[in-house]
Amino acid sequence: MAAHATTTIKLPAPLLADARAEASLMNRSMGSQVEHWALLGRAVERAQGFTFARIQAALAGEFDGAMLSDSERDYFDDMIGDVLDTPKGAGRVFWERFDRSRNTDR
Repeated sequence: MAAHATTTIKLPAPLLADARAEASLMNRSMGSQVEHWALLGRAVERAQGFTFARIQAALAGEFDGAMLSDSERDYFDDMIGDVLDTPKGAGRVFWERFDRSRNTDR
């Protein structure tokens, strides 16, 4: 594992309190939790066309996978393949099966 250079930054107390609580739930250090949030934020900012409203819907469990564009599905497929170490295409197969299934949440 590569060594990381560290620095001190000032953050608002409410953000630190939220990070401390979330870190405890996720079994991370507070610094790791803030880093995790920063990496997520950077990824969202780099994702073209992914709006804050869509992120909120996903976090609330109200996001319909059928709303993904082809490029978003490709991105999802790449990410889930990397995370789960599954062959490429597994994400697309999941969404195709999901779209054909009887989903009472819609």
